[in-house]
Amino acid sequence: EAIGEARIELSRVQEFEDEVKAVHEDAVAEVQEHYQLLQQAEQELARYQDNINMAVSNQQAAIQVTKEAIMDFEEEKRLLPALRESEEAIRKSHAAAARALEAFDEEVRLMEQNASDFGNRRLGVEEDEHPLLEHEVRLREQRFNLDDRDDTHWEETG
Repeated sequence: EAIGEARIELSRVQEFEDEVKAVHEDAVAEVQEHYQLLQQAEQELARYQDNINMAVSNQQAAIQVTKEAIMDFEEEKRLLPALRESEEAIRKSHAAAARALEAFDEEVRLMEQNASDFGNRRLGVEEDEHPLLEHEVRLREQRFNLDDRDDTHWEETG
């Protein structure tokens, strides 16, 4: 009779183990999917970072061009006989530089916003993954306990 009860208990344990395995497989598949999404997000972040770096480089080039334009303007101002003509050129140069910098700053702000939005989405993905990882750890602990109980059971009956 004890052997029959042991077999029934073993059957229940095996059914439970099958359920745990199925849940574990589902969790592993979901974690893999989230990992792929994370990799894609990291690639997208790298692209955004490259765009930001390029924008900063362009901004530095624009600053250099502006500095050179200012130096050229100063030389022209010295050479121009009429003060009014030189003042008009200065206003035009500054206005163009200001518009260029404003347009560039807007582009940088947009890129920074995109990078921030991406970072927020990535945090959301990580928050979604955390409970799954904790669940997987619990499932592994349960499986270890079941294996340990199964080994103990076989040692006692064997």
